[in-house]
Amino acid sequence: MLKRILVALFVVAVVLPVTASKASASLIKNSYMTVSDPRNNASNVTHTFYWINQTANIGGMTFQYCISPSGTCTDTGADGTGASLSAITYNGGAESNWTYSWFDAAWTSQLKNTATTMGGGGQQYVVTIANMSNPTLASCTFTQPGNASTATCYVRINTYADSTLVTSRDDGVVSMTITQGVSVSARVDPTFTFQVVGVAGDGIITRNGTTMTSGITTTVTTIPFGNLTAGAEKFAGHDLTVVSNTDGGYNVTTKMATNLTGNAYPSYDIDPFTGNGATVSSAQTWLLPTGGTAGVNTGWLGIGTNDTGVPGRAANSFFSLRSDATTLVMTSTTATTGESNEIAFGVEVNSSQPADNYTGILIYNAIPVY
Repeated sequence: MLKRILVALFVVAVVLPVTASKASASLIKNSYMTVSDPRNNASNVTHTFYWINQTANIGGMTFQYCISPSGTCTDTGADGTGASLSAITYNGGAESNWTYSWFDAAWTSQLKNTATTMGGGGQQYVVTIANMSNPTLASCTFTQPGNASTATCYVRINTYADSTLVTSRDDGVVSMTITQGVSVSARVDPTFTFQVVGVAGDGIITRNGTTMTSGITTTVTTIPFGNLTAGAEKFAGHDLTVVSNTDGGYNVTTKMATNLTGNAYPSYDIDPFTGNGATVSSAQTWLLPTGGTAGVNTGWLGIGTNDTGVPGRAANSFFSLRSDATTLVMTSTTATTGESNEIAFGVEVNSSQPADNYTGILIYNAIPVY
């Protein structure tokens, strides 16, 4: 009988201190956590915990990641092996002398104050732990919705009197919801608009620095130079506009389907401008045709552009306008919400050009680069 009494007394002596320690703990208030990236098993994530402690003088903390808010703690897949304490504040002020460690066997982040305890009761604590790896969606099954689109795990927070993590102060639970990255996709269709606008020449307005001849009004489909007199140049214009969302930009080229060719005498034509060495890639100032044989450089047709991106162009200068090669008149390497450029056409004959009605077809070719 005496032996039984002694055993009973021994059990009571052991149990009572533990029960008293737990009873002294209070529930933390206003607790929550934020997660910089809540996606399934995401790494390099920042977990920040907020709460108000009821009890003063905290020297240790633990943050245990569990599937459920209470009872047996089951692994969520969270990992703090490579994590670190980014910041800890009490009542708005930064605290020091805290060390971080990850206790893998219990899936717990541990913080210990190596110098002293901090804080009074009723004040907010903020703990930021960086480089955490999130729990997995498959593990957090305690409150998972039916379609398993998300999952909620729990972090059990405990504060302690000192770095031994033995004497409990306050405790509580916060939740973290794991989500899946939602793939968002959209396709932007290409748009490209090329517009040609006629110009009314009045002897005053200019295109690419060249004064437009009075009385010549171009349209989208016509450039009516009218009657040509030997030694008297004429100039007409077009305005071109491109709107495009093409990342690679665009090119606009021109050429003649055929040279300006005589109707009565089709063996004669008005040739591409070659004055001062002009070519389809090198613009030169206008010059009276220099040919002396009928139909051979006795009449010239040229084109100029004010697009500074076109290689070889210059103000008040003209490229050759040929039927066997294209001339670049607009270009861009990027998209544009509306780029406009001026085009000038020049024509002139000398006294050796045969009299006739000359006609030809100009072709614009607008080419987006996708």
